[in-house]
Amino acid sequence: MHEQLEPRFTARELEEASGISRRTIRLYIGQGLVPPARGRGRSAYYTREHLEALARVADARQRGLSLDEISASLGQNRAAHIQFGEDWRRFTLTDGVELLVRAEDADQHALLVRAIIELAGRTTADSGLS
Repeated sequence: MHEQLEPRFTARELEEASGISRRTIRLYIGQGLVPPARGRGRSAYYTREHLEALARVADARQRGLSLDEISASLGQNRAAHIQFGEDWRRFTLTDGVELLVRAEDADQHALLVRAIIELAGRTTADSGLS
């Protein structure tokens, strides 16, 4: 008897299958609502698990829940990244704002991280936000 392989999706295929834009999928992954892609770079792929997680988030959004409420209701947090074999470094930019960088890439992105932290240190008046 042949084992059936789990279907794999590219980012575009996941977008098409879920009806959710890649940008929003990346947001959900960053929030810990959807697991990150398996593999890296061109070999990265998504599975039925990702599709199901997106469906749960979409359903909760349809019911009017915020992303924070969805995260709490799913019992997930950013630690979910670790279970998929990735370690993340967390940088606090300002109260309530964090930047997550894959630990193995942190040195490569050190200048960018420092620039973002410097920019975040500016007041909201400096940034044009009110």
